[in-house]
Amino acid sequence: MKYLIDTHTFIWYINGERGLSRTAFGYLENQSTEKYVSIVSLWEIAIKFHLGRLRLKMSFIELENYAQTRDLTILPVKFKHICRLLTLPHLHRDPFDRFLISQAFAEELVLISKDTRFAAYQVPTIW
Repeated sequence: MKYLIDTHTFIWYINGERGLSRTAFGYLENQSTEKYVSIVSLWEIAIKFHLGRLRLKMSFIELENYAQTRDLTILPVKFKHICRLLTLPHLHRDPFDRFLISQAFAEELVLISKDTRFAAYQVPTIW
């Protein structure tokens, strides 16, 4: 099984916050699972970081190396993700969440997320 890490999950993981469930933490730490963090999540983090709405335990520049040392693959935006986005119902307005959902569907990934709004899209999630 392959997993896509939601933005808030990645932030909590980076910062070592206790908001992560034991299940989510277990999947993130398991080196035998194929895990992705979307470039869209990194974009969202960059925006929040730049606006002063987010503190990280490292500089933004260090995130790429952090992901690599944790065996996380950065998932780029692909044309098929955009096409899948166009088929999603408008159940909520967060463009970053909607794009992660489209990536999860297009790549057949399970989202690691606490966000209960994802259930409305019937995208596979774990927490």
